[in-house]
Amino acid sequence: VEATDPRAPGHVRGVVIDLTADSLGVLRVFAVSEEDTSRRVLVDADPKGACDLQLAAGRWQVRAWRDADQNRAWRMDFEPASEITYQTIAPADEINDVQLTLKRWTQAP
Repeated sequence: VEATDPRAPGHVRGVVIDLTADSLGVLRVFAVSEEDTSRRVLVDADPKGACDLQLAAGRWQVRAWRDADQNRAWRMDFEPASEITYQTIAPADEINDVQLTLKRWTQAP
């Protein structure tokens, strides 16, 4: 018999791919809960772009961006970002191989 704690966080692991050739700033990944948009998680990707988000169960919007000014807030007019991916997390879930590809936005996504 296997039991899973219904409050156990899940993990979303992946890589940020930056084809823009920018090198300024920090690669960041953030997630926003769709059930409660005040619940947010922000992590820095490692130098190779790998990231690991620990998220509570539920549906999340996940996006990466290059934080050129290092203010922890995405500036669409200046900082490249990925499209939003939607992840549904179950307790103790393991989602691997998520790819977040950065691009420059010319209009609001």
